[in-house]
Amino acid sequence: MDISDSVQHQLPFLRRYARAVTGHAAQGDRAVERMLETLLDAAPEQVTRVSLFAALDKALVPGREVGNARARRALLLTAMEGFSLPDAAAVLGASPQDISGLLENAERSHAAAGSCRVCIIEDEPLIAKDLEYAVQDLGYAVSASCRNSRQALEALQRV
Repeated sequence: MDISDSVQHQLPFLRRYARAVTGHAAQGDRAVERMLETLLDAAPEQVTRVSLFAALDKALVPGREVGNARARRALLLTAMEGFSLPDAAAVLGASPQDISGLLENAERSHAAAGSCRVCIIEDEPLIAKDLEYAVQDLGYAVSASCRNSRQALEALQRV
């Protein structure tokens, strides 16, 4: 599989991850675009799923991390994107033990937060459905899945 095929196959997953990390569709898509531009400039002979996500993670987090951001990304990589601990570690530039610790922290934060409901705002139906499944797998209830902020505000007023 050449680079173009690899990127094309992974693009929906890269966009989903970027949107989940940023919490914003346009901002996530811009990060994917920046990553792809950097990748094309580097002209690697081969890319893998791990190398694509690692490049995207660098585009998403160019500077110093704040709070539980790294734990959240570790959780997204393993729970939503299905990465193993070693692969998630490679994406985040950490050891598998570090990722395990980050996931434990994320689980403790999740347990401390108690039962939460989530409103998903995503204009692409397939990504919205993927996010809905991921959120439910993490133990949260989805109160609404909306295509834009106007719909979300209307849905939240009905809750």
